[in-house]
Amino acid sequence: MKLQPIDDRMRAILDMAPDAIVTINQSGIIEGLNPATTRLFGYSEKELIGQNVKILMPPPYADEHDGYLERYLRTDDPHIIGIGREVEGRRKDGSIFPLRLSVGQTQVEDSRLFMGIMHDLTERHAVESRAVQLGTILEDSINEVYVFDGTSLKFKLVNRGGRENLGYSWEELVSLTPVGIKPEFDEDRFRSMIAPLHSGQVPLLTLKTVHQRKDGSEYPVEIHLQYRRTTDEFIAITLDITDRVTLTQQLLQSQKMEAIGTLAGGIAHDFNNLLTSIRGSSEILLDHLESGSRLARTALRIRKAADRATALTTRLLGFSRKQVTQRIVFDLNEAVREARELFVRTLPEDVELKLDLSSDALFVRADESQVAQILMNLVVNAGDAMAQGGRLLLKTTRQQLTQVEADRLGLAPGDFIALIVRDTGEGISPETRSKIFDPFFTTKDPGKGTGLGLATVFGIVRDHGGVIDVESEVGFGSTFKVFLPEIEAPLAVMVSPMETSTSARGTGETILLVEDDEIVRELFTEVLAAEGYVVIAAADSDDALARSQQHAGAIDLLITDVVMPGLNGFALAKELRFRTPRLRVLYMSGYTDQILADRGDLRAEDPFIRKPFENNYLLRKVREVLGSDQSGSE
Repeated sequence: MKLQPIDDRMRAILDMAPDAIVTINQSGIIEGLNPATTRLFGYSEKELIGQNVKILMPPPYADEHDGYLERYLRTDDPHIIGIGREVEGRRKDGSIFPLRLSVGQTQVEDSRLFMGIMHDLTERHAVESRAVQLGTILEDSINEVYVFDGTSLKFKLVNRGGRENLGYSWEELVSLTPVGIKPEFDEDRFRSMIAPLHSGQVPLLTLKTVHQRKDGSEYPVEIHLQYRRTTDEFIAITLDITDRVTLTQQLLQSQKMEAIGTLAGGIAHDFNNLLTSIRGSSEILLDHLESGSRLARTALRIRKAADRATALTTRLLGFSRKQVTQRIVFDLNEAVREARELFVRTLPEDVELKLDLSSDALFVRADESQVAQILMNLVVNAGDAMAQGGRLLLKTTRQQLTQVEADRLGLAPGDFIALIVRDTGEGISPETRSKIFDPFFTTKDPGKGTGLGLATVFGIVRDHGGVIDVESEVGFGSTFKVFLPEIEAPLAVMVSPMETSTSARGTGETILLVEDDEIVRELFTEVLAAEGYVVIAAADSDDALARSQQHAGAIDLLITDVVMPGLNGFALAKELRFRTPRLRVLYMSGYTDQILADRGDLRAEDPFIRKPFENNYLLRKVREVLGSDQSGSE
């Protein structure tokens, strides 16, 4: 059979066609093809002409093709003629790709000729696949994605993140608009807000607002809103910024606390100087007044008031973290007893406070002010937990931790002192219990809690080599247990240095006293001179250097404040030790800057006393330092 020749115009059309066109006879043999076929399948025209069209098909299409063609020729079933369908093609390199096949036929004399037009679907499938992937990403995104109609404002799409955050099903959301989940807006205000987008004045609108869940609860969001003019719809990508808002609030709270702490440290500094002079002057009066007299009782009241104020400044310094921690060995029972009066004034009147202290002395090595801070935080929290009144127990005991108990608490087995604070309050849920030591976490109403109390307790206890444990059940109160390592107390600490009345007289030693507060300087000069010391009093470092040069004899001891105008105490001591390498130094301060708080210049072996202190304590410390072999190295 001879085919009719194709004229030049038809040939040109076939050559320019973007789709592959193949002509086969009724035996399936390729008789013609256009250039697009060679580009699509990778064969040359010579390689394809005369070949069965199956060469362009992968299994199972290649295996089934002859059967399809034979059945059609036998039955004239037109199910493949004129009907486009998606199949797969196979290139010369063996790669398989999707294509859309449309088959037509024509009668040439007594034979049939078939023409197949094939369109490559590779790019379309890739686009569809990317669309599916993007759809999956948008659907599964933790961000909320909303599409709503530009005219009616009704939702057209809300992804899983939006549905789950809001608590609505899609069936419920389809009848809502954005106004229904934004309590800050009514429809007029919302339309006014999005009008610049709708008119094309701006391409993107970003705003912060709140969304309201189905249950009525609200959460902060940041919305990035765009308008698609072609489809008349708005697309909103919404971020839940609860964590961001919380962190911002925590930062602001931290900055506020830091500012308050700095203020507290500054107040404590000035107040400690005043207390030093008040307390010291009252002691001089008591030494010279008849015991039990009216004036003596008045002086005693002044000293007691100063003692209470001292406890207050200690807490202020502890709060501001501006004090130098001085770890000494003391009986924990005594610390609890001394704090009892303060607790009674702090707790509500309908809370009964009971002490159950060990009959044995329980010695710990710790900073007294920080232990007081632990007690105060735990007691205040317990009082807050008993809004309707109740009982609060403070208990101390010796406890030996087994390996199992120690492993649970993260300690080494051994002897520990347990400080137990037990209340009959509302108790703590397991969820809350796991977070109570986290910084800034609080269950109290806004403005009533910083979320730093228990975090501070946790840090102090850990810093002292201990651990804090909590047991609680909702409705049955809470028990906090603080475990601190037990210390065997030496005889030297059996009597507190603040309580002793024994003083050691001087034997004519020369002391250079540097104190910028005039009242305190006069007090210390009087106290030291009365005990046999020669005192050279200076108001600041420049004055001290000048007076030391004018003094003809040796200077045995430098007593210097740390923070003062000009050179600080550390720098002054270093300067004076150039001249007198063996000069002994006693530092003192009622407030320290961050360098001293971090022990940047104050070495562990450097003698230091914290204001305010008793006159006798100053005298004992002076005698102790003069009797020591202090190194002059820096």
